[in-house]
Amino acid sequence: MDCLPGEIVFHIAKFCAPSDYYNFALAYRRAYEVGADGHYRRLYIIQNYTSDSKYETLTDGTMHGEYIKYDGFNICETSYYHKGNLHGLNKLYTNGALVFIGCYVNGTRNGLFTWYYTSGVIKSTEYYVYGTPVGLLKRYYSNGNLRSVSEYVNGWRKLVDYYREGGKSIEYKYSKCGVRTVIMYYEDGSVITVEGNSPM
Repeated sequence: MDCLPGEIVFHIAKFCAPSDYYNFALAYRRAYEVGADGHYRRLYIIQNYTSDSKYETLTDGTMHGEYIKYDGFNICETSYYHKGNLHGLNKLYTNGALVFIGCYVNGTRNGLFTWYYTSGVIKSTEYYVYGTPVGLLKRYYSNGNLRSVSEYVNGWRKLVDYYREGGKSIEYKYSKCGVRTVIMYYEDGSVITVEGNSPM
């Protein structure tokens, strides 16, 4: 079957798609555009060929709808666009493992943003309200233990650092005028030193 320039070719839906991508578990997710020179250009979008499937659309060159990007046969990103802006749930993957999930509203961060180690353990969490960080930023070690806690007050400022195996290592306390006191701990919880009047 001949393919015409500008035609969108769906893998296994039309047999003129490149033979090196014959993987039937993922093939229906791969789409190609035939160039004027007859060569295929891979599109990093989903275009399901069944009439009852939800599929990606491009409107006048602007992303709009569901978007899925691959690295080889592994998904590396799934997201949604509204007139060119990220809008909805965004997920990133590394070698098939989920490493990030967050939500956007018209290109602006909104809601809980979570990063993961490839093992599936949470790496960090932070919360946004229409682009503005709210509440606490928490970071974790790869073993799942809490690593640090920060809060957003005209910029991020550290509250507590933790040892990898648990327990506080450094604690930061702030006065109403922003003066910081630093308390350092041994792993057994006893205090090493206290430093007051430290600048932020």
